[in-house]
Amino acid sequence: MTNKPFLFLLLIILSCLAIAGCGFQTEELPSFTPLTPSATPLPPTKTITPTPSKTPVPPTETPSPTQPPLTNTPTDTPTMVPASLLVEQPAVCRTGPGTSYSIAGYLAEGDTMPADGVVEGDLFWWHIHVKDGEVSCWIADTVVSVAGSTASVPRLTPPPTPTEAPISASGGEGIYYFLVAENTGGPFACGDSLLMIYPGIARTGDAQVDITNALNALLSNKHQYYNGLYNPMYASSLRVSDVDVFPGEPESNVWLAGDFARPKDKCDSLRMRAQVWETIEIQFPEVGHAVIRANNALLGDLLETGW
Repeated sequence: MTNKPFLFLLLIILSCLAIAGCGFQTEELPSFTPLTPSATPLPPTKTITPTPSKTPVPPTETPSPTQPPLTNTPTDTPTMVPASLLVEQPAVCRTGPGTSYSIAGYLAEGDTMPADGVVEGDLFWWHIHVKDGEVSCWIADTVVSVAGSTASVPRLTPPPTPTEAPISASGGEGIYYFLVAENTGGPFACGDSLLMIYPGIARTGDAQVDITNALNALLSNKHQYYNGLYNPMYASSLRVSDVDVFPGEPESNVWLAGDFARPKDKCDSLRMRAQVWETIEIQFPEVGHAVIRANNALLGDLLETGW
C-alpha cells in the first residue's frame, strides 16, 4: 500500500518545480560584500622583570662636578705682584740717588720698568735697569708712579757721593762740560745721552770767563773715549779766542780759532752740535742762544756740510 504522506510531499515538490519552469522569475536579492573586521591591536605584552636579588645593592653616589675633593692641602697664599715704575714725564736717570750724581740716560714719558732697589729718605730714589738691562741708574719718585708691591724691593745703600768740583771764593759750583753716552736712548743726536764732566775748575761768576774755561776744558780733552764716554771733538785743535755775552739779549757770540776736524757722519755731526752748545747753554742761563764761529765760519754750517 502506497505511503500517502510521502506521495503528498512528492506532489508538492513537483508542483513547485513546474511553476518555476513556467516563466515565473524569482526576485534576485542584492549581494553584499562581507565586511572584514579591522584588526584590533593587541595590548602590549607585559615584560615581567625578574625579581631582584634578595640582597639589595645600594646605589653608587656620584659626587657633584663642582664639589672640590676633600684634601689636606693648605690654602695658597696670593702671589705678590712685583713693583713696577711708570715714567710720567720725560726724565733723567742718574748714576746715583741724588742730583749731585751725573746723568746716565734719559727716560721718555710712558716708559715702564721693574724697580730692583730703593733708597729711602726725604725723596725716594728707585734703582732700575734700562736698555735691555745694559744700563743701571736711579730715578726720583717725583717723576714716576709705582704699581705693585714695594715690600719685596731691596733697600740699598747709596753709592759714594761723587767728588765735588772745587768751590770758588764766591761760593759758586764748578763748571762742567759734556761727553756723549752713545746709544742709551737719550734725546740727543742718534739716541744718545750727555753726561757731565767736572774738570775741577771753579766758577768765577763772570759769564765770559766761565764760558771760556768750560769750552777750553772740553776742547783740551784729546781722548776719543774718556771713562767709556765718547768725545766727538777729540780730533779738533780749537781754542776759544773771544766771548761776548750781552745780558738780556737773545744771542751771545763765541769765537774759536784753530783746526777743526770735520765729523765723519751725520750722527757725529749731531753729537758735536749737542756737546758744544749744551756745554754753554745748559749751565749758563744768561746765554739765550750761542752763535759759535770757528775761524770766522759758523760752526753750525761746518757741522751741517762737513759729512
